[in-house]
Order: sequence, then structure tokens, then C-alpha cells
Amino acid sequence: MTAPSLVVLDTETTGIDVENDRIVTAYAGVLASDGTVIDSCDILVDPGVDIPAGAAAVHGVTNEVLAAAKNGQGPLAGRQVHTPVLALNRLSTFLDSYTSKGLPLAGANLAYDLTLIDREAGRIYGRNPDGTTPFSQWLSGINVLDSLVIDKAVDKYRKGSRKLVDTARVYGISFSEDEAHNADFDAITAGRIIQKMLTTKPELSAYLTAPNPETGDADQARGLRFLHEEQIGWKREQAASLQKYFRTKAPADKRDPNAVVDGNWPFKPFIPQENA
Repeated sequence: MTAPSLVVLDTETTGIDVENDRIVTAYAGVLASDGTVIDSCDILVDPGVDIPAGAAAVHGVTNEVLAAAKNGQGPLAGRQVHTPVLALNRLSTFLDSYTSKGLPLAGANLAYDLTLIDREAGRIYGRNPDGTTPFSQWLSGINVLDSLVIDKAVDKYRKGSRKLVDTARVYGISFSEDEAHNADFDAITAGRIIQKMLTTKPELSAYLTAPNPETGDADQARGLRFLHEEQIGWKREQAASLQKYFRTKAPADKRDPNAVVDGNWPFKPFIPQENA
């Protein structure tokens, strides 16, 4: 069975707070059905705020490295440093150029990246009265595939880490440890994991051959839409399970009877009254 081509996405940021942290790097690429990268968009961003040492330790872009890049120096010399406005415009244009052709958007734990991008869009473009942005409106019309959500759903009881590098090992996806936590590595690896799952897990392969009710022919786009909608429920169930764990079963030093794990997917909608 042939895997679908995908548009893959990942960001590296100033932190883990989707409401307030900012994008430092963003990568979007196009994977052919065999996992080969055939086009890409790799963006370095001046977030306009300090990059904390903890975040820089993950992705390697320190305040000093970014300042040097602006002057054509340092390890990122030759890279264009984008303002958030230019970065979002370039990223959105690239993504839309492929999703408009029917390619699904893929990645790992995308609710984080897509929520963060939506908040950046809100700061740049403003919001409609219902809280939507041009980005969230675009997102509502495409199919999204999330390696973390899908893997947890189809291999629910597998023990061990669900980190991207560990999941890649499970599915036989080769990678270099030195590349991990770069936005391009994370996006490409997540996409290849998804392609492997779709072609080796019968319960997922069925989505690729879902018949069109009018013609009876395989309708991959229709099947991927079904899979997109399935993930909404899977993510909700996974969040509820994790929330219960933190409230009742976690070790005493991690237990929190008031823990809340958000189950929105593929992103957390902006609710004006909560963000006033």
C-alpha cells in the first residue's frame, strides 16, 4: 500500500506556554509517499522577547546566536532572520500551497504547535468576534494527522516512552540523535512515523481505502477526513485518562487533585472571556 504524501510541521519556541510563548524556528516540509523530502520551508524568527536558557538548551538558538545571525555571523550565519509577521506570512503561504492540493498536515503533538501559531496570528492579525483568526479558519478546512495521538490510540497498552525518538525506534524509522529537537528533524520524523503506521496498521490502512459511496472507488481524501475526526475523540479520551492519572494515581509528589489536561485537538480554540 502506498502512503499518502504529507505536509509536515514543527516549531521550536521560547517555552511551553501556548498562550504567551513565541516561535523561534518553524519548519514545514513536503514528504513524498516514500518519505523523501521534496520541498521545505525553514524559518528562523526573532521572537521579540528573551529566549530563556532552558528553551535554548533544547533547540540551540540562544539570544547570542540569534543576535549574531542578524549580523551574518555565528553558527546560523547566512540564515534570514524573520520578524514574526514575515515568518507567519511565509509559513502560512507554504502550508496553504500544499494543503489546498489535498495534502494533509502532519506532525507530533500538533495541538501545541497549532495553538501557539494561532495565538501568534491573533497578536499579528487580530481576532474576529468569535475568537477565530485567518489561521484557525484555514485550519478548520484541512485534514490533520498527529503521530502522538494516533500511536496512543492504535497501540494503547505499549509500555515505555512515547517521545518522538522512542516512537521512531518502535516503527523502524532511522535518525541521528544529534538531529533530535531541531524543528526539521521532528517534523520529518513524525511524518515518516505516520506514513509507516498508515501502511502497516490494518486498522489505519482502512482509512486509505475508504470507498466513495457514489462510485465505490477508494477515496483517500474522504478516509483521511474520517481519521481526522477520529483523532478529535481519541485526544479527548487520552486527555481524560491522563487527567485521572494525575488526580488519583500519580506518585504523591506529582499527584494533583485539581489537575486539568486539555483535550482539545487539533488546537485549543481561543475563548475571548478566558483570555481577556
